[in-house]
Amino acid sequence: MPKPVPPLPGGPRRARRPWIRPSAVRTGRWLPRLAVLALAALLAVGQGLVLAHEPWVLSKEEMEIIRREPLPELFATLNPINATVGLLLLALGWLWFTLDRRLGRVSLVQRATAWLWAFTPRVPLVLRLAVSVLLLWGASKGSLFVPELSLRQAGAPALVGAEVGVAALLILGLFPRIAALLLLALEAVGLWLFGWDIVPYAGIVAGPACYLLARGNGAPALPAQRSRGWSAALSARLWEQAPAILRVLVGLNLIYLGVAIKYFTPGLFTAIVVRYQFPTFGLAPEVVTMLAAAVEAGGGLALALGLLPRLTAMLLAASFVYMTAQLQEDLLGHTIFFGIALAITIEGKEKAKLPVAGAPPQDLPAHQQTPDRQQRDQEGAA
Repeated sequence: MPKPVPPLPGGPRRARRPWIRPSAVRTGRWLPRLAVLALAALLAVGQGLVLAHEPWVLSKEEMEIIRREPLPELFATLNPINATVGLLLLALGWLWFTLDRRLGRVSLVQRATAWLWAFTPRVPLVLRLAVSVLLLWGASKGSLFVPELSLRQAGAPALVGAEVGVAALLILGLFPRIAALLLLALEAVGLWLFGWDIVPYAGIVAGPACYLLARGNGAPALPAQRSRGWSAALSARLWEQAPAILRVLVGLNLIYLGVAIKYFTPGLFTAIVVRYQFPTFGLAPEVVTMLAAAVEAGGGLALALGLLPRLTAMLLAASFVYMTAQLQEDLLGHTIFFGIALAITIEGKEKAKLPVAGAPPQDLPAHQQTPDRQQRDQEGAA
């Protein structure tokens, strides 16, 4: 129990109660409120700055002209502006790391985590439906996944049927691991047909595919009672690491988008900011582009490292909603990321153990349970 705070000198005062009291600072109870402030600041500054699909908005001719332009001095040399952005990113990273270590001890966060954890068996269904929508949306446009990857122009219109077939398997839940392998095969064919044009979507597609390959509809690929040796160990290891594989692949994808697309070709996003009159809060469009690159790359790094993955996924999903409304893009094209964000929000970074046939449903690890649940478990064991 924390020690009581001694009275203030001069006797009690009728001053307004502070939002964060001194006792809360010493006991660490200020962190949830600081998280709220950080969330509000991120939503105010970063919302709508990330995850814009430049090829969906700009024509190929415009993109080619912009790519030929030299890199602006703001991005090519070290200056006070990009140094300040870098320091802000480091400070935000420190805050994220600190909150990730301490928020898990807050009772409200523990209860929310336990509630979300109960939906873990539904994650394969969420990802199957999200990937299916992406495949059917791309097939309806004669493209592979997204409109700029036109299969007709690439001379491979037959792949549209393959997309529909894989989507049908995923929707029906038939042979999900085979469907995941076919999805990865489609991505490999797309890499051969389109080259680097498919790389901005590689992790977004490969992450759910690897998750479904490891977990299928939720059951292990090789049940322990039917297999022995290294095959059973490999199956169990992949099953347990599926959420981490999803987070890392999606996080690396976002880092690539933030660094390679927004930072080293900043003219693309700057043109979008100017054309659609994005709120810049008095900043120059180039500075807004740099902030967008920092937020996107930082969000991807947080997902890959497992720092507050639930909060990070929700913030990125909020940015997607804002961007879709601002640019009037097709909502179906973003369904895949909404599904990924929901999956990460449900599972977070807690480690699940391979289920055993006939065993009761899994619960959170002991150190991640709420105190009242730990007490009930101890009483039951006694």
